[in-house]
Amino acid sequence: MDGCIVRYERSESGALVHLDIKKLGRIVRPGHRISGNRRDTVRGAGWEFTHVAIDDATRWATADVLPDERGGPPSAFCTARCAAWLASGCACGPS
Repeated sequence: MDGCIVRYERSESGALVHLDIKKLGRIVRPGHRISGNRRDTVRGAGWEFTHVAIDDATRWATADVLPDERGGPPSAFCTARCAAWLASGCACGPS
């Protein structure tokens, strides 16, 4: 590589959308660090998943916290984001 910066920016909105899912531990109540009681344990609170979509051209970002990272919720999230972008006048998907 000769030191040139290679960019992948898109000028049309919706042509390149970055999608990410972050797994976050669900906090039901404070643990022993806050309460001071080491005998009272909190187990099995579970997980929540933050789904994020960022349009490369406009830098418009949206996020939702959903119960699952596979199957229905992610596809519903993508469908809802495309509908929101189309409603705002932006394209969604490859042009």
